[in-house]
Amino acid sequence: MFMKNIKIFTKNNQNVHSLLGVNLLAEGNLKVQGSLQVDGYIKGHIVAEGDIIINQSGEVHGLVEADNVYIAGLVDGNARAINKLKIKSSGILTGDANTKKIKIETGGAFYGKCNFD
Repeated sequence: MFMKNIKIFTKNNQNVHSLLGVNLLAEGNLKVQGSLQVDGYIKGHIVAEGDIIINQSGEVHGLVEADNVYIAGLVDGNARAINKLKIKSSGILTGDANTKKIKIETGGAFYGKCNFD
Protein backbone atom coordinates (compact mmCIF):
# COMPACT_ATOMS: atom_id res chain seq x y z
CA MET A 1 0.00 0.00 0.00
CA PHE A 2 2.70 2.52 0.98
CA MET A 3 5.06 1.40 -1.77
CA LYS A 4 2.84 2.38 -4.73
CA ASN A 5 4.25 5.91 -5.07
CA ILE A 6 7.84 5.08 -4.14
CA LYS A 7 10.40 4.44 -6.86
CA ILE A 8 12.94 1.84 -5.83
CA PHE A 9 16.49 2.32 -7.08
CA THR A 10 18.71 -0.74 -7.22
CA LYS A 11 21.97 -1.49 -8.96
CA ASN A 12 21.98 -4.13 -11.68
CA ASN A 13 23.83 -7.33 -10.76
CA GLN A 14 24.22 -6.12 -7.18
CA ASN A 15 22.98 -7.92 -4.11
CA VAL A 16 21.71 -5.76 -1.28
CA HIS A 17 22.88 -7.44 1.92
CA SER A 18 20.95 -5.28 4.39
CA LEU A 19 17.69 -3.32 4.15
CA LEU A 20 16.40 -0.57 6.43
CA GLY A 21 12.68 -0.47 5.66
CA VAL A 22 10.37 2.41 4.90
CA ASN A 23 8.76 2.35 8.37
CA LEU A 24 12.11 2.42 10.22
CA LEU A 25 13.05 5.46 12.29
CA ALA A 26 16.50 4.94 13.82
CA GLU A 27 19.12 6.98 15.61
CA GLY A 28 22.74 5.90 15.95
CA ASN A 29 25.77 4.96 13.90
CA LEU A 30 25.80 1.90 11.64
CA LYS A 31 28.64 -0.19 10.26
CA VAL A 32 27.56 -2.68 7.60
CA GLN A 33 29.39 -5.61 6.03
CA GLY A 34 28.30 -5.64 2.39
CA SER A 35 25.76 -3.31 0.78
CA LEU A 36 22.91 -1.41 2.43
CA GLN A 37 19.61 -0.10 1.07
CA VAL A 38 17.91 2.65 3.08
CA ASP A 39 14.17 3.20 2.62
CA GLY A 40 13.52 4.69 6.09
CA TYR A 41 14.91 7.49 8.31
CA ILE A 42 18.36 7.34 9.94
CA LYS A 43 19.96 9.96 12.16
CA GLY A 44 23.62 8.99 12.43
CA HIS A 45 26.61 7.92 10.39
CA ILE A 46 26.53 4.92 8.05
CA VAL A 47 29.68 3.12 6.91
CA ALA A 48 29.33 0.17 4.51
CA GLU A 49 31.97 -2.15 3.09
CA GLY A 50 29.89 -2.39 -0.12
CA ASP A 51 27.46 0.17 -1.56
CA ILE A 52 24.88 2.41 0.08
CA ILE A 53 21.61 2.98 -1.76
CA ILE A 54 19.34 5.71 -0.38
CA ASN A 55 15.97 5.21 -2.07
CA GLN A 56 13.39 7.93 -2.70
CA SER A 57 11.72 7.33 0.68
CA GLY A 58 15.10 7.16 2.44
CA GLU A 59 16.47 9.96 4.59
CA VAL A 60 19.88 10.05 6.28
CA HIS A 61 21.05 12.83 8.61
CA GLY A 62 24.75 12.13 8.98
CA LEU A 63 27.81 10.89 7.11
CA VAL A 64 27.44 8.12 4.51
CA GLU A 65 30.59 6.25 3.49
CA ALA A 66 30.86 3.31 1.09
CA ASP A 67 32.48 1.98 -2.09
CA ASN A 68 29.65 3.58 -4.12
CA VAL A 69 26.87 5.86 -2.87
CA TYR A 70 23.57 6.16 -4.76
CA ILE A 71 21.13 8.84 -3.60
CA ALA A 72 17.50 8.93 -4.73
CA GLY A 73 16.24 10.31 -1.39
CA LEU A 74 17.79 12.81 1.04
CA VAL A 75 21.24 12.89 2.63
CA ASP A 76 21.83 15.77 5.02
CA GLY A 77 25.52 15.25 5.75
CA ASN A 78 28.76 14.46 3.98
CA ALA A 79 29.16 11.60 1.50
CA ARG A 80 32.36 9.62 0.94
CA ALA A 81 32.37 7.24 -2.01
CA ILE A 82 35.59 5.38 -2.76
CA ASN A 83 34.58 4.92 -6.40
CA LYS A 84 31.38 6.70 -7.44
CA LEU A 85 28.68 9.02 -6.10
CA LYS A 86 25.42 9.16 -8.06
CA ILE A 87 22.56 11.52 -7.28
CA LYS A 88 19.36 10.46 -9.01
CA SER A 89 16.74 12.94 -10.31
CA SER A 90 14.84 12.75 -6.98
CA GLY A 91 17.99 12.83 -4.83
CA ILE A 92 19.31 15.60 -2.62
CA LEU A 93 22.75 15.80 -1.00
CA THR A 94 23.29 18.66 1.43
CA GLY A 95 26.91 18.35 2.47
CA ASP A 96 30.36 17.85 1.04
CA ALA A 97 31.39 14.91 -1.12
CA ASN A 98 34.66 13.00 -1.51
CA THR A 99 34.78 10.64 -4.49
CA LYS A 100 36.60 9.68 -7.69
CA LYS A 101 33.50 10.13 -9.89
CA ILE A 102 30.23 12.00 -9.48
CA LYS A 103 27.07 11.92 -11.58
CA ILE A 104 24.06 14.14 -10.93
CA GLU A 105 20.93 13.46 -12.96
CA THR A 106 18.72 16.33 -14.13
CA GLY A 107 16.53 17.29 -11.18
CA GLY A 108 18.99 15.99 -8.60
CA ALA A 109 20.41 18.51 -6.12
CA PHE A 110 23.86 18.87 -4.56
CA TYR A 111 24.50 21.64 -2.03
CA GLY A 112 28.15 21.50 -0.98
CA LYS A 113 31.61 21.08 -2.39
CA CYS A 114 33.20 18.06 -4.01
CA ASN A 115 36.76 16.83 -3.50
CA PHE A 116 38.00 14.34 -6.06
CA ASP A 117 40.27 11.68 -4.61
